Amino acid sequence: MLARSAVLLLWLATAAAANSNCPSNYLQAGALAKTSTDATDSASDFGHCQFSQGSWSASYDIPDGRFSVSASFPGDCGGAARVDVHDDFKVIGLPAGTPLPIVAVLHASATSATTTIADADGNHVTFGASDEGAVGEVTLPIAAVAEQPFRLTFDAQAGANSPVSGTALADFHFTGLPPGTAVVSCNGYVSDRSVRVQTTNWGKLKALYR
Repeated sequence: MLARSAVLLLWLATAAAANSNCPSNYLQAGALAKTSTDATDSASDFGHCQFSQGSWSASYDIPDGRFSVSASFPGDCGGAARVDVHDDFKVIGLPAGTPLPIVAVLHASATSATTTIADADGNHVTFGASDEGAVGEVTLPIAAVAEQPFRLTFDAQAGANSPVSGTALADFHFTGLPPGTAVVSCNGYVSDRSVRVQTTNWGKLKALYR
């Protein structure tokens, strides 16, 4: 158990150090917008209107598989919040080249917001909710091949109609994985931390993906 934990920690440290090789992400919070190659990041902004104040925030945590947006602009305030997360994933625990159909699952709680998961071929599914809000999930089948990277994009956008604020809290995971396998990512996501994870040169994998 200690050896397995040490290997996992080494993987996470290597992934964090290799962020320059990972895809960049985008955050928008009101008038503030930025790109980031960090495994976790956030942005927030405030705006003063004639009679009120608006606030916006966006954040993501790829190792934990989570992202969120929030937009509140009562009265005459305007603005939106958005987060676009991109990462390269792969299945480990099987001989390289083994076909393995899996499913990416996006679970979300949303009010006046949408959340989307998409693959590199343009396939995508969206979960959204109106002012009443809703909780649910959507799934995206993936024709994975062991040890070969595949890119996924996670997106959340929130607006608001006074007095209702727009919010979305989302997380993702994978199903259909046999015992002893896991999905790992360039930014340190590990679907099953009991699986032995080896360090990976994500610069080479990124070149292979392209």
